[in-house]
Amino acid sequence: ALSFGLFKREDLAHKNYFKDHLTVNSKNISSQIVDKFNFYSDVVYHKSVSFSDKETLTENEWRADSSFHIRHCIGFKSFFLVDPLFNPRWTAPQGNHEDFPKLNFADMAKASVSEGGSWSLSEDGEQIRILMPAFKDQNLIGYTLGVINIHETLEHIFANEKDSNIKLALSIDDKKVYSNGAIVKKDEENWSQEKIMTFHGIKFRLKIWPMCKLIDEAFDSYMAYIMLLFGTLLAISTAMMIRLLQKKSFYLQTLDYANMILAKENAEKHKLNEQLRKLSRSAEQ
Repeated sequence: ALSFGLFKREDLAHKNYFKDHLTVNSKNISSQIVDKFNFYSDVVYHKSVSFSDKETLTENEWRADSSFHIRHCIGFKSFFLVDPLFNPRWTAPQGNHEDFPKLNFADMAKASVSEGGSWSLSEDGEQIRILMPAFKDQNLIGYTLGVINIHETLEHIFANEKDSNIKLALSIDDKKVYSNGAIVKKDEENWSQEKIMTFHGIKFRLKIWPMCKLIDEAFDSYMAYIMLLFGTLLAISTAMMIRLLQKKSFYLQTLDYANMILAKENAEKHKLNEQLRKLSRSAEQ
């Protein structure tokens, strides 16, 4: 019972450690996603504010700034400066109109009243578009549209997790947009964890699984088996010791009984000898 209790305690400790390890990974990855998309939102917002504040902002200046972010900020695919009627005015990269989405009046209205602008997912699930309004003297003068490549962004975020034996999948608005391609097995599914995040009406659902290799390593506890073996040997040794003590007690009781019988016989023999001596003296007289 003692060995089994120690084994169960060790097994439970490993399970709790493993669960905490997955929770830390889930929180770390979700935090990176939050930080990354908040950064994207800030970039588009500041570009929109810059367009509103600068009286003499030229197309070359705007395109140079946009190209800098495309080159150095992984995930940005293109930028558009859009007029109030939703026609693309300036583009970066230059002449790149193929990424310009079909914007609707719902996007325009949402972007005009929301501090975070309007966020939307492309139909193929490959892009997120952030639309920010630009105002001048409280008058709408246009919009800044940032187009983000989801797969490139997530590849960068998850790069540090590729060698961690953890499987990842991300859905946006219930559309699966990323996974590391591995088929999830039943044992892995039992340990899956899920994290839901929301950005301006877009729901991000992150799910992580440990690979079977990681599960096997986590629960292949030599210490647990050593403790079980030690406990078994201890139980056997204790049982043998109790058996020996019982035998010793039996032998001692038998010896005491034999000594008692012998003492009684000696006493009777001595008594008989005394009687014989008395009879012998009486006969001599």
